[in-house]
Amino acid sequence: MTKRTFEILGVGTLFLLLLSGCATTGGSMAGDAAAPAAAAAEPSYIDEVGDNGLPTPRAILERYTEALGGKEALMSHTSSTAKGKFLLAAMGVEGDVTIHATAPDKITLVIETAMGNISSGFDGEVGWSVNPFAGNQVLEGTAREASRQQGNFYGPLRYDDYFESQETLEEVDFEGQATYKVLFVDAEGGKTTQYFSKESSLLVGQEAMQDGSEVKVVMSDYKEFGGVMVAGKTVIHAQGLEIENTIDSVTYDDVDPSAFELPESIKSQLD
Repeated sequence: MTKRTFEILGVGTLFLLLLSGCATTGGSMAGDAAAPAAAAAEPSYIDEVGDNGLPTPRAILERYTEALGGKEALMSHTSSTAKGKFLLAAMGVEGDVTIHATAPDKITLVIETAMGNISSGFDGEVGWSVNPFAGNQVLEGTAREASRQQGNFYGPLRYDDYFESQETLEEVDFEGQATYKVLFVDAEGGKTTQYFSKESSLLVGQEAMQDGSEVKVVMSDYKEFGGVMVAGKTVIHAQGLEIENTIDSVTYDDVDPSAFELPESIKSQLD
């Protein structure tokens, strides 16, 4: 396995984290037992249309929430464990993927391969990445913000906490599907374009720049786990390669807090 392989895997790890945050979301508002009732009293924007004649981002996100299973289902758990497979066919690399997540924003992803393990995560404060070839990093700036977003356990219920600007741009074809193209910009100026199916209202793709490279993500094969729809297959197109991630199982409320402890190699950089 070459250094370039692990550099590619580093990109894939970041975006797998992002997708796990969006697709396996669930959880309850920590410390707020009244949150479901309060949410029910909020006005609905599901039919809201902007000046351009298209559904507003909050209308699209409300539809996405309903497509995933609804607010009650998304808020009914406090943690999740997703397991699946990782495949980088062009370089003959495959392995097992485990993603631990807990409300409100902690996440850890581990890819186990025959040539070594790659891991990354966000512990609520620190974003980090451990990679045998690309190095062990404490993430700063836009990279840390991306890591924080990836840890979003509440998915579309908390987009406002992560993106300062949201705009529905147009209706477009994405991978053979009619979609709404929505631009999200975070506090660091990072831009993410997401594509929501007009038919199902589910998130089916996204595009962004990662470490100077354009990355395209395609999400499909949604399955229900614990009352929540999860993208069973994610294909990441980065640096001329395809990275495929499949989710085989998702269980809830089974994660030990130790899963989010920083690796020693990361702790040493903080001392």
